[in-house]
Amino acid sequence: MTDVNPFTVPPSAPPGAPAPTPVAPVPAAPQPMRRPPVSYQPSEPGWWLATDGLWYPPELAPGAGLQTAIATGARSKVVAGLLALFLGTLGVHRFYLGQSRIGVTMLLISVLSFGLLAPAVAIWALVECVLIFTGGIRDAQGRPLV
Repeated sequence: MTDVNPFTVPPSAPPGAPAPTPVAPVPAAPQPMRRPPVSYQPSEPGWWLATDGLWYPPELAPGAGLQTAIATGARSKVVAGLLALFLGTLGVHRFYLGQSRIGVTMLLISVLSFGLLAPAVAIWALVECVLIFTGGIRDAQGRPLV
């Protein structure tokens, strides 16, 4: 009976046996090319000078994603959700999202019923609060909330 030690190196292949073929590495998915910072001022617009004295491309600008959201007029999911939670009975969150007809409807139901139907509108607003936070409601232009 031979003792098998699991910590030993397995024996090599017998002489004359074909060598095992190495496994080729899986190629990585192509990544978008990132431009490195440069020490000279580029001619194209948008490059910015950092405190380290290097010029950085526009896609690496601090707050570039925020500027995009502001430029497109994207609405905040958190703001809309909190407005629905605290002022939803008055339809304020719908005005914020640019959906003024629904906002006016919620407001009129609450005010013209002298508050008798306000609990029903509050439940409506609470359901919309959940939908806002889960991404089920978009703004008036159909854009998702940020």
